[in-house]
Amino acid sequence: MRRRSLERSVAVASLLWAGCGSPSIATTPSATTPTTMPSTTMPEQAAAPIGPLHVEPPPPSTLALTDDLSCVIEGAQVICWGQGHEPRVEESLVASATIATRGPAICALDTSGTTLRCNRGASLFSGPMVETIEQGVALEPGDDGVVRTPDGHFVRPGSPPPEVPPSTVSVRSASGTTCALSETGELTCTTRDAPPLVIEGVLDFAFENAALCVLHPDEIACAPMPTWRARGAPSRFAGAAGARRLVAGAAHVCVLAQDGRVLCAGTNERGELGRGGHDAGTNELVAVGDVQGATEIAAGAHHTCARTPEGTRCWGDDGGAQVSGTRVTFAATSMTGATMLVSGWDHTCALDGDGALWCWGSGDAGQLGGASAGNRLLPTRAALPGLGVITEIAAGAESTCVLSAGSVWCFGGSTRGRQESPDLGAISDAAHIGGGGRSVQVVRAGGEITPYGAASGARLEAGRREAGPGRLPVEVAQVVGDGGFVCGLGADGRVWGWGSDFGGEVGDGGDGVRDTPTPVIAPIPMPTTTSGREHLYETCDRSCGVMTDVRHLTSRGRSTCAVLTSGRIACWGEDDHDRFAEHVSFARRPVRLDGIDDARDACLGATFLCILNDDGTVRCRGDGAAGEARNAELATLDHVTQIACGGGHACALGEDGSVHCWGESRAGRLGSDAVIRGRAVTVARP
Repeated sequence: MRRRSLERSVAVASLLWAGCGSPSIATTPSATTPTTMPSTTMPEQAAAPIGPLHVEPPPPSTLALTDDLSCVIEGAQVICWGQGHEPRVEESLVASATIATRGPAICALDTSGTTLRCNRGASLFSGPMVETIEQGVALEPGDDGVVRTPDGHFVRPGSPPPEVPPSTVSVRSASGTTCALSETGELTCTTRDAPPLVIEGVLDFAFENAALCVLHPDEIACAPMPTWRARGAPSRFAGAAGARRLVAGAAHVCVLAQDGRVLCAGTNERGELGRGGHDAGTNELVAVGDVQGATEIAAGAHHTCARTPEGTRCWGDDGGAQVSGTRVTFAATSMTGATMLVSGWDHTCALDGDGALWCWGSGDAGQLGGASAGNRLLPTRAALPGLGVITEIAAGAESTCVLSAGSVWCFGGSTRGRQESPDLGAISDAAHIGGGGRSVQVVRAGGEITPYGAASGARLEAGRREAGPGRLPVEVAQVVGDGGFVCGLGADGRVWGWGSDFGGEVGDGGDGVRDTPTPVIAPIPMPTTTSGREHLYETCDRSCGVMTDVRHLTSRGRSTCAVLTSGRIACWGEDDHDRFAEHVSFARRPVRLDGIDDARDACLGATFLCILNDDGTVRCRGDGAAGEARNAELATLDHVTQIACGGGHACALGEDGSVHCWGESRAGRLGSDAVIRGRAVTVARP
């Protein structure tokens, strides 16, 4: 993310240079001579001479933004949103008076002016870094966290005070450069092993990585520091007359006008200009239409916020819910290190390399693990107190179960209502867990398969009942099923099914109810005609043979598919969405799907089937937002090692542990908003 921000910073300096002329390179100044650049002598579109300036110091900031986080002080409380979270009070920052950025972090100075707290990384003020100072009235944003004192001096907590000229009103630093603005409008910037740079006629200034932007009485000029020092032509943004404050993002600038309007210019790929769309950028400052009476502004890399009489208004990139606090548009960073992936109907969970569980999507039933009810737009680590390393995970429709040291913990929807805390049942000798419907199937150490979990016992349709315990004649490798039926894969590559069977769910060619496991029969080729496919609805006796050479099972609702060692896929049960083939409602006997011969893995959604090929690519069939229509965008995914399907979405696990999702984005299933559901989204972890 920082690399992309740097690229955007360079874009600020290079935007619209074609209209300003090529940079003019001057002889490099000597190391002993300051570089003075009055605004009246800067090349290209020189500003008219101005009278003496008197610059007031900026007031204490109560609004601060990082790339994917927004914070504001309301009634001495710091309220933050972003990184996938809705607005919340940061309890460790009570009685705060001013906040500002410090590199990628946000710092808060308390009302006494003696305690400075900064968050560490992406965890919002979890274990904040606390520093003590003698007295402070305001924070200056930048890499060094400079504090302004009542007498107009500046200090860095734990370090000597910065060297700044007399009558300084503002000090900010970034990328090894520190700039100080005097009350006469003289901006002095110092960089290690370089002479001071002086720019005159400055009202305000701002940094974004290596780019320096300065506000003159009638325009803004932006360029990387080497361009300023070489007297090159910076990019210019016109229309700043009457502006008093300046903020800069990675590729946009905004100013606060005397009348409370906010005007922005630059690129607009992510809505940075506040126009309600993603149209082309501009070098003309244009007012953000629905923002009036603003008293303060702050910018992140791709979003901006303003304090107004109606509250805090934000616009731009909403990748971490930093704009709205309720939705996500662009993933902030890639979730890496995942080793296992499962999906329920509206939620997804991943197991990381440390044996910790991360979940996102719908959480109304408590299926995300200890989190409060509601959706999670980005992965949230499940709160599982007292639980050790997790070795396996399974997802029901609205529940999740984990296996740790032989014990099964389940949370989520059940006949008892919403359940947030894990439920440790009587089973403590579990070897494997699986399933994907109303209950999770547990393979016990003795080989018995038992339905279990927070969703066990949920009401089934009329005529169906929960599948009881079963035992396979061989070691169990995998179990699937919706609770009304169960299919188990043996270590010898054969499959057994039992439970309620009214549409071919058990796969043994019969119908009714099977109380004990029966072998799934051998698959047949897909009939080539519609009339021939009617034979799939007929029952079949044991002479049909037994399915063998199965390496993986996937199930959703009343449908099951087997991935064969040959690379073919055979499916049975219900199909109303052309997942198996056109004009097939259900199949009592397994049928091999056409056009698939190199499958390594597969997963079933409610209306679609996705296949992981041997070359690490993914293709889908069927309808819905995650189905066949997504194949063009999925062509960009490769090196995939595992896939998982929910009701209307699917996710893929890359060989580097990254997670990518596509399909319906309702309830945060993708870790993203529907605005970008037309492509596979890289899931972010806050």
